[in-house]
Amino acid sequence: VLIYTNDDEIHKIFEVPATCDSEVPCFKSVKLLNKVERVVDILENNIVLVKDQRLLIFDLHDFELYTDTATEEDEDSKVASIVSNVISEEEYPIMISKNFSVFQSLQCFYQKGTNFQLQLHDGIILNQIVDSYLNSKKIDPLAITEKFCTSKYYMFALEKILSSKVVDKKNFADILELIDLYDSKCSEEGSKRNEKRLYIISNCLRKIEANRWSFLFDNSDITPKKLLSDCIQLNNGKLLGALLMVFLSYEDVESQSSTPIPIGTTETSERDGVATKSTSKIDNNKTESIINGTLIKQVLDVLIDNAVNSASAAAAAQEHWSMAFQLIRFLKIYDKENLTDFTKQALESIT
Repeated sequence: VLIYTNDDEIHKIFEVPATCDSEVPCFKSVKLLNKVERVVDILENNIVLVKDQRLLIFDLHDFELYTDTATEEDEDSKVASIVSNVISEEEYPIMISKNFSVFQSLQCFYQKGTNFQLQLHDGIILNQIVDSYLNSKKIDPLAITEKFCTSKYYMFALEKILSSKVVDKKNFADILELIDLYDSKCSEEGSKRNEKRLYIISNCLRKIEANRWSFLFDNSDITPKKLLSDCIQLNNGKLLGALLMVFLSYEDVESQSSTPIPIGTTETSERDGVATKSTSKIDNNKTESIINGTLIKQVLDVLIDNAVNSASAAAAAQEHWSMAFQLIRFLKIYDKENLTDFTKQALESIT
């Protein structure tokens, strides 16, 4: 039994084995949390509350397992929350969605010469929920997919988790498995195979610094060329053009950041269970440029084909033409800096 007291504390009342032959049951009380401002909701064996300018979500099963009665009066328990989201002084959580995707809060605004205004604000927390389930291994990856795949924020959550793990150089095998399961689930419901996976990975790459990408490429079977090849197979011009331009930038970053290392020598390090390997550029997928004339022709063919055959509004077709022209402008700069003739090859291929 959990009790929320007038002192803003949450106590747990539980039965303990009797110390004598008495048939009267014995109970003890343990304080789990203090300074709890408000209990927002209880959903699917989770309790959502506000404490110390944070929205916290706890698994009630963790409360059930906690029986340390030696906790000091002014000390919170050691039960870890599965979500801890900082909230500002101007917002106050009022409800959380049933699928744990977002919490809604009231935000108070004041502008000089006007009255106070209250507005509803959505805060996305699904990425924290999913990441917590992955780390604790309380739920099977397939069950996570079935539980959250219908949320419109699920792709964002997967992208956010992958980006964080790459930036922090943590093992990301579990989130890649979850991305593959989601892609498979969507393909069963009508999406093209690999489409959702490509969107998530490409969004991840675009939102983190290019000098961090090598950790992703070195510790998975993902390569720039493979991503571009998959986009060509999908005939997805918008995604393909964007990826090509970010990979052109990646080559510039690689060439600027690379330092000469004798061939055959390596530097290895290990962090969070992922072994990373640093070698000279004469290795693996770095032996040749990501970009070549044939690939650029394929990209432009897809972009032009998408523009010409677009069945949607004229604005959608214009977007593909704009991407094609933007790619040509980008290639001109790339040719000038790298003494290549990709622009000429591209224009000749489409005339």
